[in-house]
Amino acid sequence: MSYRKILLPNGLRVLCEEIPHFHTASIGVWVQNGSRHEPARLSGISHFIEHMVFKGTEDMPAAELAAALDRIGGHANAYTTKETTCFYTNCLSRHLTFAAELLCDMLLRPALRPEDIECERGVIFEEISMYEDTPEDLVAEILSRDSLAGCPVGRPILGSRAALRRMGHDEMAEYMRSHYTGANMVVSVCGRFSEADIDRICSLFSAFPAGKKNASRKCVYTPSRSVRRKDIEQAHLALRWPGLCATDGDRYTLRLLNTIFGDGISSRLFQRVRERDGACYSICGVAAAVTDAGFYDIYTATGCESLRSAEASIRDEIDRLLCDGVTQEELDRARDQTEAGMLISLEGTGPRMSQLARTELLFGKFPDLEKTCERYAAVTREDILTLARRIFREELKSHALVGNLPQDL
Repeated sequence: MSYRKILLPNGLRVLCEEIPHFHTASIGVWVQNGSRHEPARLSGISHFIEHMVFKGTEDMPAAELAAALDRIGGHANAYTTKETTCFYTNCLSRHLTFAAELLCDMLLRPALRPEDIECERGVIFEEISMYEDTPEDLVAEILSRDSLAGCPVGRPILGSRAALRRMGHDEMAEYMRSHYTGANMVVSVCGRFSEADIDRICSLFSAFPAGKKNASRKCVYTPSRSVRRKDIEQAHLALRWPGLCATDGDRYTLRLLNTIFGDGISSRLFQRVRERDGACYSICGVAAAVTDAGFYDIYTATGCESLRSAEASIRDEIDRLLCDGVTQEELDRARDQTEAGMLISLEGTGPRMSQLARTELLFGKFPDLEKTCERYAAVTREDILTLARRIFREELKSHALVGNLPQDL
């Protein structure tokens, strides 16, 4: 594989990974802007804009844009996170330039018609209601809101209904002018392409203003305890501890720790709480991170009568981990599982395009899979025990519950 990075005069970076024997290509536009960059009065505007760019451009109505995206024979979509918004498409190689033209037009000249904004506002309100009616999503939002109280990172990506009601054409157009700039954007291309394709992409995206890098407030974690009573069958439990930021050198150790402890059906939590105790249907540990902070979460759902025993089992497994660490067999298996999962996930142009962009945004360099595998191979049992003792500190634990709970909880 061959990598190349082109820095345009406006500061926008074009990243290329050529795979000549493929017949397809993927292109993504990554904007280093997400919900944590928003002022409180515009909470949710990044996600709202993500929806609106698919509602047509200045020269192309929504139905015509949808037909054009379908015409390239691939898949076009977008998503918003705490720190980025991504717009991407996978297509046949011969359609790559056309796909780039569509993406550029969507982001540089969106129509943002008032009637479309009003319609999509209703769609997002329904999306918020869907999350509120989904207890596993609701408990996660409550956990983030309260453990990161006062920090933009703790706000929901979808925003609040009150803030969304205030947003119209002018707010969106101004936000895009100030945040969708060369300094904050990466275009990532992976698959089969020609030099003419790359020249055209560079020409198109040179039209964005240079701007300056988006600023964000520091993420501050505070242990919290939250209970939301809701008339549902199960109690949904989410626990959180401070973890590692996205660039922390111990992130490889954390990945292996989570594989052993909380990720998948062979993990200690699953084997104990579900398979041995029968206290839940699913349970998992998740290591999440932003650029300046990280979190380790445990989630499960169980009957209210089983909640205390499930929590006790989780606590027992944490204590066993902190006391005895992990076995060499567990570590070897986790390494194999992690390496296989990583390499298998990169078999398509879409995942490779995403990895190329994420590595550039976090580290300013190209991915090195061989070095990544070496870092996993270097992790020891002692490394995992040391990190587990650093993370699982009882005084730093946050706790959120959603369900038809007894009053003493």
